[in-house]
Amino acid sequence: MISSSPFFILPNRLIQGRTSLENDNKAAPEFVDLLLWVLLACAKRWKGILISAFIAVFVTSIIVVYVLDERFESVAVVLPPKSSKGAAFEGLEALGKNLGSLGLAGGFFSSSEEETDIMLTVLESYDFQRSVINRFGLDTVYEFEKGKPYFEADLLKKYRKEFKAETNDNTSFLEISMRDANPARAKAVVDTVLKMLDSAYVSIKVNQASKSRNFFEDRIRINKKTMDSLKAELQAFQTKNSVLDPKMQLEASVKQLLEMEQQKESAYMRWQSECQVNGCDGSTAKKLKAQYRNIADTYEQLKKKGSSSGASINLRSAPALLREYEELLNEVRIQEAINTYLRQMYEQSLLEEMDKVGRFEVIAKPWLNNKRVSPPRTAVVSSVLMIDLIFAVLICCFLEMYLNDKQRGGSRYRLLANIFGQLPVLKRLV
Repeated sequence: MISSSPFFILPNRLIQGRTSLENDNKAAPEFVDLLLWVLLACAKRWKGILISAFIAVFVTSIIVVYVLDERFESVAVVLPPKSSKGAAFEGLEALGKNLGSLGLAGGFFSSSEEETDIMLTVLESYDFQRSVINRFGLDTVYEFEKGKPYFEADLLKKYRKEFKAETNDNTSFLEISMRDANPARAKAVVDTVLKMLDSAYVSIKVNQASKSRNFFEDRIRINKKTMDSLKAELQAFQTKNSVLDPKMQLEASVKQLLEMEQQKESAYMRWQSECQVNGCDGSTAKKLKAQYRNIADTYEQLKKKGSSSGASINLRSAPALLREYEELLNEVRIQEAINTYLRQMYEQSLLEEMDKVGRFEVIAKPWLNNKRVSPPRTAVVSSVLMIDLIFAVLICCFLEMYLNDKQRGGSRYRLLANIFGQLPVLKRLV
């Protein structure tokens, strides 16, 4: 018998070990014994394993080649234009940075949609997808009947399964692809989608630019009124307080006061020197005294009211005048800067509205790709072969265990006999 040959000593030890395991006398066999037992079970039935593998591969090949529909793919890569919120708001963003004292953060103007999101929204819209389906009669290609329930939902689900529009995580590129049983139709669909997307995108951007232009026109008009009012207020302030540039006038006042103080001290020293030498009743002393008084009066007048010519200002009121003047001047400068940027953005909006800027660029155009992308025949056949071999090994191990248990009249055999009820059938299987 086969079981008595030297080659099958280990399997017999395995059987003995399993019998002893049932009696709780010995430990389970080692992994090597188990592996040899599996190899033995497969070796006894190698013909059946080969036949099952051949049938599985043959049937799968027939299904993959002749039953499953082939799919060809056409791909286009699109580079969206620079964010055109940028066109409308980048200047104002820079304005917010330049006018830090105004408290405008640069991110305040950054809430517009990105260009890629706009394009994806157009591609995923129902009207756009339905237009593509109607243009190529894809409902007939996909063999959907209009009278059936859920016709629209099933049709769109099938189209969205075949058509993909995805962005690259590392770049801003947008990849548009279409799978179809006809490679020429797949390419034509992608070409048509690109043309329709370009038209829809330009329409959206022109509409946005028109709204932006109207917005900037209103803002320029309001800004001009505000700026004119502030300029008039600044001019009235200058006329009322006789100031042109308080900062420069303050510097001139301080310089003039220092000079007048030196002149006053010099006149006083000359007068006192003359009094000590010739007395204070002399004509020279009286002239020097009158000169000193004149300089002292002028000094006090300059100190209290400033010069009558407006070259200098009153030092006591200078801080308040300077603060108010700087506030008015800053407001005028801010409005002038805003007006400059609003005019730049207005011109940019005009360009966009005239469709001169903002179109996306097709980096890789679709081409007629005759190479099949699905089904993956090699992968499918290989997977089926591996699954078949795994099941064949499991079945061989089960049959081997059943036969060994049958020879010993074990409990497993009796249990299986009760379950199946027909031992001749099991006998024919082994």
